[in-house]
Amino acid sequence: MSPETRDSTIADIHRIRREIAARFDGDVFAINADAQARSEASGRQIIRRRRPSKKPPDGSGGLGTDQVGRCSPAAHEP
Repeated sequence: MSPETRDSTIADIHRIRREIAARFDGDVFAINADAQARSEASGRQIIRRRRPSKKPPDGSGGLGTDQVGRCSPAAHEP
């Protein structure tokens, strides 16, 4: 893909995103609801729904609970 084609494609994606956002006043929930409705009406899958995780969330964001919100003193040394 040439740089010109890539730039044109990216510009098209940004333009379409702006048009969709304007159509729904930037409401991402309304955008999602519309996409889901179109997906169901078309019979094709537009949005893939995630499978529920088998592991319960612990709220740590993947870090151990003792590491949440903390950093070592060495991180602040010059």
